[in-house]
Amino acid sequence: MFKKVQFIGTAICTTPANLNSIEGTSDDGYYAGLPKDDEDLAARVNLIKDSIQQAVSSPETDLSKETLKIFVLPEFFMRGALGAYYHAFPYYSEVILTGQFKQALRELNESGIEIGRDYLFILGTILSSNDKIDYTKEPDLSLYQTGDHLLDLYYRLHPDAKLNSAIDGIEGGISGVGISKLLKVLDYKGISESVDLVQNTSQEDSDDAYVDVLKKTLDYCDEHASLEIGNRCLVICGSDLLSGETNILSNSAYEPVIVQKKYKSKEDFILNDKNNSQVTSEEKYLQTTTRYPDLDTSKGETKKNPADGLAIFEYDGLRIGVDICLDHSRQRLVNHLYKNPDDYVDIQIVTSCGMSVRANAVIAKEGGIVFNCDGEYELKDEKAGVDGNCCHTSLQKVVQKIHVRDNAVKENAVLSDAYALAEKIPCFAPENLPLYRFKDYQIHIYEAVEVG
Repeated sequence: MFKKVQFIGTAICTTPANLNSIEGTSDDGYYAGLPKDDEDLAARVNLIKDSIQQAVSSPETDLSKETLKIFVLPEFFMRGALGAYYHAFPYYSEVILTGQFKQALRELNESGIEIGRDYLFILGTILSSNDKIDYTKEPDLSLYQTGDHLLDLYYRLHPDAKLNSAIDGIEGGISGVGISKLLKVLDYKGISESVDLVQNTSQEDSDDAYVDVLKKTLDYCDEHASLEIGNRCLVICGSDLLSGETNILSNSAYEPVIVQKKYKSKEDFILNDKNNSQVTSEEKYLQTTTRYPDLDTSKGETKKNPADGLAIFEYDGLRIGVDICLDHSRQRLVNHLYKNPDDYVDIQIVTSCGMSVRANAVIAKEGGIVFNCDGEYELKDEKAGVDGNCCHTSLQKVVQKIHVRDNAVKENAVLSDAYALAEKIPCFAPENLPLYRFKDYQIHIYEAVEVG
């Protein structure tokens, strides 16, 4: 068993490019990436390889075999220009990714950089589907048009709509007219003819009204969408994948540990692709047309096999739980604790794009570790708090573990102050590869810590 654990996070923005957040609930923009999926995956794996090489070369990285180095990437690190990679065979993109990544590790070893069992890689998430997009057929056509209508309403009626957010010739909103009042007019209630729509309009009322419509509409779309997307985290160790009683990792190079995201956020995909032809003119996977596959967690989250999608596994005596963004705030792992009392983990990892560590969702034991790597923020956003708010990465220890009883949290976990970075390495993606929203990213190296 390892004596210490060291976290190395990649701070990179994985949100859509040209992003415009629609009332903080959904997104408009386009998916950065390369037109050909295989080339896109290979380019992202090369970026990971370069990051590993730079991190291992740092004097702050503890190269001792007794220290487990855990590299963590954010959610949506691999999604491609369509919003998800498409292959006719289920999750074939993951097979390609695993093969490419293992080859990258072999090349690092051949170059003299020894990557062994003291390295564990949490590869953010990869989005893939074997459902081909066809927006000429129902129900996909209607759901696709729903996204158009939502954005059309927003840009036509919102008082803050800007010229640079125009869609189909719409050049900004009707200044001063709140959506809340206009929606009431459309619904024939709540407004008398004598009311001046332009006067006394509250921006807060406007936002609340549109958010309510947006949420209800997207809930409906989630229930009826037919395009199934896997949003899954691959966990791969740095040498031959060995299996054993205390190690769920498989002996096959094509079977990494896989954690499947359960809850789909309303910000996981863009609403439509009217302005999304910068990379490819092909139809995209959209918020209104996609859903995540069902995942049975009724018996808890302890993995029975590497590909079952569950979130808790063991690695050389360490019990590790992985949360993917919204799964964390919805307390997916806490639900495991309800079914399996006292089954705390040594390490909890949150890979996300818009999520901070929540004290009511941490199931690491006292003395355990929680680490968050988030892809939502630009590098210029340097805010950091004890709970990791608006951080690119955040490392904390559990001072007091969470207490649950009768399927409820009685006491939240108590967390230490966030650890300071040991080193921040500035990096840039190749200029000719539009893989992410911004070219610049960072490697965050933390000091090695003991697992209590």
